[in-house]
Amino acid sequence: MNASVANARLAKLRGYRVPPAVDRSIAVEVGRIARQLRQTDRVLNKVEEVWAAAAPDTLRDLARPVSFKAGVLELACAAAAVRFEIDRWLQGGGRGVLEKTLGSTIFRVSFTSGGRSRVPRNSGRGGRERSS
Repeated sequence: MNASVANARLAKLRGYRVPPAVDRSIAVEVGRIARQLRQTDRVLNKVEEVWAAAAPDTLRDLARPVSFKAGVLELACAAAAVRFEIDRWLQGGGRGVLEKTLGSTIFRVSFTSGGRSRVPRNSGRGGRERSS
């Protein structure tokens, strides 16, 4: 066996043993996160449009969709009374209207505080008003 053939075989064997170079930059991870954010943004925009079209006028401005993942719709409500009214509307057929308009099944609806409210939280005095 001559030296050039032996070196070629040895180089081929070394090629199997040497691990490929690993990309140590964060570009791959940043790209993955950017794709996830774009998808989440598209879904949330669609849910907000459906909420604006399907929700009753009295409830539309007092709550807002926060997320929709794996069939769980999360709504932020301004108050417990609003949550109660939305729950009643959903049980009375509102969930079906939302599902049909959204084109996806809603398995559960969860509520958080922090929705839009037409009533300001405080009067600008920094606390409760005192009655004299």
